[in-house]
Amino acid sequence: MKEQEIYLERYDWTVHVMYDVHSKDAMKVRRYLRDLGCIGIPLEDACNLVLECEANKGITYSNVNIRKTVVVIGWATSKAEYMNSLCHEMLHVVQHISEQFLINMYGEEACYLLGGLVQACCKRII
Repeated sequence: MKEQEIYLERYDWTVHVMYDVHSKDAMKVRRYLRDLGCIGIPLEDACNLVLECEANKGITYSNVNIRKTVVVIGWATSKAEYMNSLCHEMLHVVQHISEQFLINMYGEEACYLLGGLVQACCKRII
């Protein structure tokens, strides 16, 4: 598993991304989600998804009050599936931020936000 922190200065929002997550990473994912305020059934569902370790899966959880998000990208069967999971989960991040800042999901700002997130993910080095 690799990890990355993306800070979106414009929104004062931090996105913690975990890539290539496998079942052995479940406790670390659980800790990040719990620290973000994820509890109960959503936490258990997320952890079970990681433990099942199916290909081409992901999770996004945001605490909009503290402007933080955790994104989990599981292992992928191909580059195309990886990009699908990555873009899918990043769109959830855009939705969460857009709801908080009243950004029109059909406008350019949401599109630029998504593009910037995906670009940042493609530059990851950790």
